[in-house]
Amino acid sequence: MSVESLYSLQDFEFSYAPNQRGILSVPSLAINAGLCLALAGPNGSGKTTLLKLLNNLIPLG
Repeated sequence: MSVESLYSLQDFEFSYAPNQRGILSVPSLAINAGLCLALAGPNGSGKTTLLKLLNNLIPLG
């Protein structure tokens, strides 16, 4: 049985403006269907930004 990835990122970097340095860097991430997970980290580490990007609440490009 194969596992379907709902989200998959590889070498992803995000910044709010094209000429700004990246504020979020994701070397590798795969979230599989049916998986329950938690994001943990200090204030300002990008947890909310990552969730907004995954749910298309922040447009890319």
